[in-house]
Amino acid sequence: MIGCVITGHGDFSLGMLDGLEMIAGSQAEIKAIPFLEQSSLEEYENQLIASIESMQKECSEIIIMTDLLGGTPFNISMLVKEKFEKVEVLSGTNLPVLLEFAGSRLGNSNIEEIIEKLIETGRAGVSKGEIRRKDEFAEEDGI
Repeated sequence: MIGCVITGHGDFSLGMLDGLEMIAGSQAEIKAIPFLEQSSLEEYENQLIASIESMQKECSEIIIMTDLLGGTPFNISMLVKEKFEKVEVLSGTNLPVLLEFAGSRLGNSNIEEIIEKLIETGRAGVSKGEIRRKDEFAEEDGI
């Protein structure tokens, strides 16, 4: 199984995990580590390290999913990655990415394939919502 640490500014990670579990149910080996304003960098780094170490018993590899490329959670995650052999870091995490991860991590052990799909899913998960007016529907639309 591939594990996951969700992290980001404020309560981002807690909200993402809550949303994931609301839709997909309880998730083993997915943890949320928030980077809070009152956290020291050392404390935060130690929390990330501890969660990765606790998952290594059950997980062949671990992905740290962060909110923002170049932000403190991403930068510290990259430093933490260097301490472990089988840890990857992604940025730009959104709920579609987490749902895709939850569905693909158990049956696929190729982390590179999973990461490629997660990036594709993340990009596709951002769109502008539009409501079509009734007169814009073609007659063949619908049942």
